[in-house]
Amino acid sequence: MKKLLFILFNFIFITGISQTTWHEVSTGVHNKLNTIDFPTASVGYIGGNDTLLLKTTDGGTNWNAVNFSGVTVYPGGEHILDLNFVDENIGYMSIGPYGGTYKTIDGGINWSSVNISLDICYIRANFIFEEDHGIVGGSGCFGGERMDILSAGTPTPSTLNYSGFTPSDIISQIDFLDENYGLASSLGGRIYRTNDGGETWDTIPSSLGSTIPITSIKIIDETLAYAGYNADGGGFGLLKSTDSGITWLEDTESGTFYYPAFYEIIQSNTDHIYVAAVPSSIPGGVIFEHNGEFWNYWNVDQPVYAMDTYSDSIAWAVGDSGYVVVNTPPSILSTQKNNFEDQFQAYPNPFKTTTALDFLGFNTPDLFIYNAQGRLIEKRTIDNPVQNLSHLESGIYLVVLSEGDRERKSRLIKQ
Repeated sequence: MKKLLFILFNFIFITGISQTTWHEVSTGVHNKLNTIDFPTASVGYIGGNDTLLLKTTDGGTNWNAVNFSGVTVYPGGEHILDLNFVDENIGYMSIGPYGGTYKTIDGGINWSSVNISLDICYIRANFIFEEDHGIVGGSGCFGGERMDILSAGTPTPSTLNYSGFTPSDIISQIDFLDENYGLASSLGGRIYRTNDGGETWDTIPSSLGSTIPITSIKIIDETLAYAGYNADGGGFGLLKSTDSGITWLEDTESGTFYYPAFYEIIQSNTDHIYVAAVPSSIPGGVIFEHNGEFWNYWNVDQPVYAMDTYSDSIAWAVGDSGYVVVNTPPSILSTQKNNFEDQFQAYPNPFKTTTALDFLGFNTPDLFIYNAQGRLIEKRTIDNPVQNLSHLESGIYLVVLSEGDRERKSRLIKQ
């Protein structure tokens, strides 16, 4: 029996790990990083322990600490637990355990307190539909999950049909598919579901029982949703719902012998699903990706707690000791829109077989194609903007048009 389990473990381990490389990006800090948000392909924010706020304006190539003002920091240390930006300047952050929720309109330099119900003493999560309209979640001063609807600066307490009894029964994440259907996860072992924009929430039991904290939640579409949890080494796969969050079972296809805690689930613009996780069986972290057919996973050097994506498939993860990784070489990040004036466009992008390159100003240029690791894989001279690239494997490519002293770059995604 042990031999069979060993063979099964090695089969899952070998087939599960993909060749995609996660590249570390230096931040110069050592704080635990809890949340990351890219409102645009150029501008992004990271929140960490001890109210650390990092910002990038070049697609993540460089990160700098923001010396911000307007936030009350209570004795004992406050941590930025959740960030959600409406655009590159207007955003919201939740600071815990006591700090509250704050809003900025100038890209994180100045923050003002957002009014919430007096009964919410511990803040952990927020979801923002648009400026001055969203949901915040936490727990009550004397116990149990609490949520507020924010509208034009006025909080309205949500009605939960059941909540816990201690401050540790706290809302951990909130997600909405539209302005009506939403889900929230709780460290009290519950999932909450709303169909009226957060005014009322039904309690949905998970298949794990009420003692396992639910750490993350993500709605994929009208029927499919995932939830993560921390079972202290006893969990196998993500929780999965195929009936709009009404019933939940473990997704054995995402199971590994790492028995991880799943801290955040995100979806890219190309419908790939990523999960930040911390394994119980080995040091470091694990990043999961569902590519539309099956789950891949990668070991990374530090525990990871949060993820975000931009520009279709650029994915980021953050975690312990200032750790930041991205699935694209930092040298290729510089080809993001608005970072370089010499970028050209292609359509469609992403593409499946052919794509039309912006040929303006060229006659018969050389076309250079580099893979995601920065290696030149093809060079050809072309005289037609429409190129058949069906022979390329699915992935991210840097392409360069060069003729004489003129050179222009772009990033292509092959589906």
